[in-house]
Amino acid sequence: MVARLACCALILSMANALFGGAYRTQNFIVQTHSADFARQVGELAERYRRELAIEWLGQELPPWQQPCPITVQAGQHLGAGGATSFMFERGRPFGWKMNIQGSQQRILDSVLPHEVTHTIFATHFGGPLPRWADEGGCTIVEHPEEREKQKRFLYEFLS
Repeated sequence: MVARLACCALILSMANALFGGAYRTQNFIVQTHSADFARQVGELAERYRRELAIEWLGQELPPWQQPCPITVQAGQHLGAGGATSFMFERGRPFGWKMNIQGSQQRILDSVLPHEVTHTIFATHFGGPLPRWADEGGCTIVEHPEEREKQKRFLYEFLS
């Protein structure tokens, strides 16, 4: 029995090393390189979902019928960015899929709140927003360094 438990523990630790970690919350399923970082991302995604919905809408959102899967690629060499996709049926978003990447810090302080804001807008409005409004609103919640970078891009474009 002890040998079986040790074997199972070894297999689970090898699977985690090979495939990373996963973490499930009420509204998100996170897959990334480590269980600890998956937990951080999942818990922070729920916090952003709650706090940003209150900030934008004045109230929390109800739970989604299906969780939003988040695939995370973290690394210092990766630029910060993400993509969230979904479809609408009768004014309700479904088929969530979120991919995010960057350094762990930028994922947590910029990319994740940006992408979660897309989900808040989709849930609230029940249909696609004009791109300028959607991206503009999502950029506002990023870290000040990321917002400053966007401002520099704007000035370069306007010059």
